[in-house]
Amino acid sequence: MESFDLSGERTIPDAMQFSPNNRHLAIQAFGRVDVLDTTTGALQPVSPEYPGKVGTAGVGFTADGRSVVYFKNDDYSVHTFNLETKHDQVLRHSKQVPWRPSGDASISTMQPDGRLAFVAASPQERTVEVVALDPSTGEQKLSFARHRSYIRELAVSPDGQWVAGCSTIDLRVWYIGGHKLPNRASWHVQDRKQSCFGNLALSRDGAYLAVGGYGGHGRIRVWDLKAGSEIDLSGCSRGGGGTAFAADRPLLAFTQQTKGGEVVFWDAQSRTELKRFDWGLGQIGAVAFSPDGFRCATGNRTRVVVWDVDV
Repeated sequence: MESFDLSGERTIPDAMQFSPNNRHLAIQAFGRVDVLDTTTGALQPVSPEYPGKVGTAGVGFTADGRSVVYFKNDDYSVHTFNLETKHDQVLRHSKQVPWRPSGDASISTMQPDGRLAFVAASPQERTVEVVALDPSTGEQKLSFARHRSYIRELAVSPDGQWVAGCSTIDLRVWYIGGHKLPNRASWHVQDRKQSCFGNLALSRDGAYLAVGGYGGHGRIRVWDLKAGSEIDLSGCSRGGGGTAFAADRPLLAFTQQTKGGEVVFWDAQSRTELKRFDWGLGQIGAVAFSPDGFRCATGNRTRVVVWDVDV
């Protein structure tokens, strides 16, 4: 296990993602974005803190690992930040619409391999769609999932074939690997008793969807999308947090709101808990696997830990 101190005032990380080369870790905390070099411990600021989205997967890397893609909450735009040149560029401006003073974009997320940036946008009143952009040019490559609602968080499976989105009480999953891009979701569930959906994670083949609640509120929930049913986690889940699936297998990591702050490794296929890690961090939020599946990361306000995955 390696421990890295975080300088400056910050909140608990609500989103993390490793770079495709497994070296850098992007950390988002209530709108603030930093990048940690896990080989040297150097911390590079990307975007200053701005009161914004909590519990959202709004940060990631381009395929070459040289730039960070993030969602800026003050103007609802999508940006790229080059780690070498420190040049910050707007990838997509949020277009003003009469019924939404904040603009038509509500959130973005990166495909894990960095090839596409997915943005939830509202082309007309009370309507939403997902658009995918080339992060190097900003060119729109595809759009799908237009429906009457809104999306407050997105997640993409490691193979890039499945996209999940949620509103407060709705969860939807779309399959985008076919010949025709869908508007109707492949799977949809609505739960009015849910406090608020958030912290989404999809397994590689889109077989499992995990939800960790919103901003630390709620509980860990997992669905078997092929069976169309929710899996009982009552024996190992004690409060919501961050969620992440390993890229190479249905291994789910989720954080627990316990005194020490635990990370649980849980096998979705066998439906068994494999191991718990308590690094003494106290309250923690986001969790992330490296693309090669060899490491995992989590953190609190002042420290990030990275450890080997040995299960």
